[in-house]
Amino acid sequence: LIGYLVPEGGKVSVGQPYVEVEVMKTVMPLISGTQGKVQHMVTPGAALEAGDVICQVTPDDLSLIKQVETYTGTFPALKARNEVSKSKMSNVYETYKTALDSVNNIFQG
Repeated sequence: LIGYLVPEGGKVSVGQPYVEVEVMKTVMPLISGTQGKVQHMVTPGAALEAGDVICQVTPDDLSLIKQVETYTGTFPALKARNEVSKSKMSNVYETYKTALDSVNNIFQG
């Protein structure tokens, strides 16, 4: 985490950058998807890992928060691996081979 662009308790607008992080030597801003009050969760300079909560934005309009609904439907049955047709796998292989050949041709000039 490089730092915060909005102070603790400050207001952020939709589309406004509010945090800067460094990813693979590239500085990337995080853009707000909502308008609200910012609460910092991590100290600037901290090393982050996937899934870390950097900051929390409490929306000004709480009615904009979508409520999660439990899925009550059913999922289709999956086919066993041996039921996948050979022609389908052959087509996947041919597509991959064509793409790989194209990339190799580009690298060879």
